[in-house]
Amino acid sequence: MATQEELERIIQESIGSSDGSFYMEWGEGYDNLTLDEQRFVEDKVYEVISNCDCCGWHFNYENLESVSNGEEMCWNCAANYEEEDERDED
Repeated sequence: MATQEELERIIQESIGSSDGSFYMEWGEGYDNLTLDEQRFVEDKVYEVISNCDCCGWHFNYENLESVSNGEEMCWNCAANYEEEDERDED
């Protein structure tokens, strides 16, 4: 079983390497955890990391923007969405 410090290190590594990536990147040692420990790590990571509703890339919630249709998007997709939305209004 992993110590709390080891779990926290894996959580922080996973958050750091998944922010801005297409695939979730699990920290070093993740594969050696028990299934319960892996679920714990995943739950903690998904409290901080989500995916863009448009492109599917993973970002920290703080880096996602809510757009007018209620979706959470990365800055790039949000900018494109707003441009298209403005063009549709014209």
